[in-house]
Amino acid sequence: MRTKTFMAGLAILIIGGIFFIACQKEESIEGVRENVATEMTEPVRLKSGSVLTDCTTNCIDPEAPEYFVVYDQLVVGWAGPDNNKFSKTIEIKYYNTLTHFELKVMSSNGIADVLMDNESIINFQGTVPPDTWQEFSFELEEEWRACDTWEFELKVTGFGPTAYFDVEYHLIGECVYYTLDLAVYPEDAGTVTGAGEYKKGEEVDLTATANEGYVFINWTDEDGDEISYVADFIYTMPAYDITLTANFEEEDAGWPRDTETEVVEVTNPNTGRVWMDRNLGASRAATSSTDPDSYGDLYQWGRAADGHQVRKSGTTSTLSSSDTPGHGNFILSPNLPCDWRSPQNDNLWQGLNGTNNPCPAGYRLPTAAELVAERQSWTSDNAAGAFASPLKLPVAGWRIMNGWLTYVGEEGFYWASTVYGDKSWKLSFDGTGAPVLSHFRALGFSVRCIKD
Repeated sequence: MRTKTFMAGLAILIIGGIFFIACQKEESIEGVRENVATEMTEPVRLKSGSVLTDCTTNCIDPEAPEYFVVYDQLVVGWAGPDNNKFSKTIEIKYYNTLTHFELKVMSSNGIADVLMDNESIINFQGTVPPDTWQEFSFELEEEWRACDTWEFELKVTGFGPTAYFDVEYHLIGECVYYTLDLAVYPEDAGTVTGAGEYKKGEEVDLTATANEGYVFINWTDEDGDEISYVADFIYTMPAYDITLTANFEEEDAGWPRDTETEVVEVTNPNTGRVWMDRNLGASRAATSSTDPDSYGDLYQWGRAADGHQVRKSGTTSTLSSSDTPGHGNFILSPNLPCDWRSPQNDNLWQGLNGTNNPCPAGYRLPTAAELVAERQSWTSDNAAGAFASPLKLPVAGWRIMNGWLTYVGEEGFYWASTVYGDKSWKLSFDGTGAPVLSHFRALGFSVRCIKD
């Protein structure tokens, strides 16, 4: 331990302050932090800079360099009845450029010596006059990196007690810019803004505007993962080049969609997913589990909104050999594999642009996993939990393979887009349970659309 012997009655008053000036070439002083030394034999010491420089997000632009300066101050008083008859102020500033570590030291009483880790760095004989900055510059190692630490003890002597600064500074690196490219799919479906060169962590305003005849769907990255379903949003730049794609869809997808059901969004705060607040074909969101106006239509799995989904639509026993039967009848299929289409087509309803997707633009059928996640957020696995959820799912019943309605007001059946063998998954619930199981595709179940 360093010790210093003082005359009888010596007391030391320390007032220390630390200031971090970001992106400034010239420094300014805004205030001081006060401390009082209670041990008279302890040296006047101040810990400096260890938490002030954010080397992970700050950087130095070589084209317009601005530096991140730490400022410290010690006011030392000694002797006299109030322990402050004499005083001096020692100030230091330090920062790094792209090539050097810069240090400045000044004392109101002048400086006899400046020592870094007990080695003098004064390069001339004599003393530094009062209130005069003494500047020191140290060349950085050739292979230095951002966040390398400069850590040393700085000792300032002369004309009163010695002042100690325990310096810890994290070097600020050179700004690295990454490329953000933007694409549009399909081409000519819309316009985007926000492409350019950005630093890691920089916030970028992105916009996507649909051309006539198209609607915006979402933003995706190079792996096809969704980044945002909002057309205009703020994107945080990563530390690598990236291409984002704004996806659009034609308003007329080539098959009948539900254009009558009002689109009102509801978000499940547990899953973060956005849904329509009502079933396809419903005139309103459910006001109770057995609200008839909330029941909506009943779709055979994989069919478009061609009219068959209406609860009292006509029926036919003729199976369809194509994805578009060409009529609005409910197709009866009592024989295995109990599908309205022969041969079966597993590619229907797959994703936003999946053939026969009956949901409004920007929406699609949920997958089985998404229905499971929704159910897991309920307070109970039954009809009561379904209605108590943000989606307020009603017990709309279902339509069996002979075209009859059944269990209306008692059970709810909701299709998923996921196939399982010659069947497809669905979520069902009643007063006692809410399983997710597979079932025959010729059955008529409710559809609740999820935003892609």
